[in-house]
Amino acid sequence: MSHLYNSQAEQHCSLGYTLATMTLHERIKSKTTRQGWVLPRQTTSFADPGAWTNVDCDVTPLNRRTWSAWTMFGYWFSDALNAQSWMAPASIIALGLTWREAIVCIIFGSLVCTVPLVLNGMVGARLHIPFPVAMRASFGWYFSRFAVVTRAITALFWHAIQTYTGSTAMTQIIRSIWPSYLDIPNNIPDSVGITTQGMISHLIFWLVQFPILLIPPHKLKWFFVAKCGK
Repeated sequence: MSHLYNSQAEQHCSLGYTLATMTLHERIKSKTTRQGWVLPRQTTSFADPGAWTNVDCDVTPLNRRTWSAWTMFGYWFSDALNAQSWMAPASIIALGLTWREAIVCIIFGSLVCTVPLVLNGMVGARLHIPFPVAMRASFGWYFSRFAVVTRAITALFWHAIQTYTGSTAMTQIIRSIWPSYLDIPNNIPDSVGITTQGMISHLIFWLVQFPILLIPPHKLKWFFVAKCGK
């Protein structure tokens, strides 16, 4: 068994070295084969050899702690000042409240959300451990997986909502440049809830944001600082 594990480990190490020395063109070309999608086994600091884990479950190393207080401010500033944040008070006004009442509701709701967010984030900020590991303290070793899966499903839905909202903005951008974009005939049934034009905008917006999604969080410092600067 140990011989088999050593053989697999050597293969993964060899694969990792190969990926590290490949150019961008070679990496893209390798994705045309099934073997090109195999990821090398990552060595971790705490897990036993052969465990199903990776470096993302370790304590964040010093070289990945690139975010500063200004980066965090930019992140939360951009998170608060987005399309969804504008839609919330707009929905309140549509229900009959005044703009002053809408502002009060948004401020109160934001403060209520801030308290658990800060308390939940203190674990990662102080101990530098990821969410799946932090959940083991609350849910235990096995039940923490339920929390991780629930968080993943929630993230998928929220990402879908944000992408759809971004696609509506993309529609406005395109039609301001090419007004004829609004004349695209709809070939999608009404029961689907989206038009052909909306689907095209959704695809374009998804293609624009997809490269950014491939960037690891510790390398996105410039992105949130730039958003905050704007």
